[in-house]
Amino acid sequence: MSIALIITDRAEQEVDEIQASLEEDGPGKGVDFRTDLIATLRYVQQYPGGFSARFKTFRFAPLRKYKYHVIYSIGQNRITVHRIRHMHQRPLKRYFGP
Repeated sequence: MSIALIITDRAEQEVDEIQASLEEDGPGKGVDFRTDLIATLRYVQQYPGGFSARFKTFRFAPLRKYKYHVIYSIGQNRITVHRIRHMHQRPLKRYFGP
């Protein structure tokens, strides 16, 4: 049985923005990013506890090829993807709480 993967509107918006930005850098880079992201999301769905909690209950799964993290949490029978962030961006305290 597979655990449900919920992607927030904010995370979907970030994916679209990142993909558009990468496509400006070179043709095919945005599609390559999305392929890398999908592979990471499949891994997270298959092994939800595969990454340790780094900030309260949030886990950070790095993409293999691009310097981005999938920030997610594990709930009852579901995984929620909250953000897709560049590895050099600091976590937003206002987003993650005090």
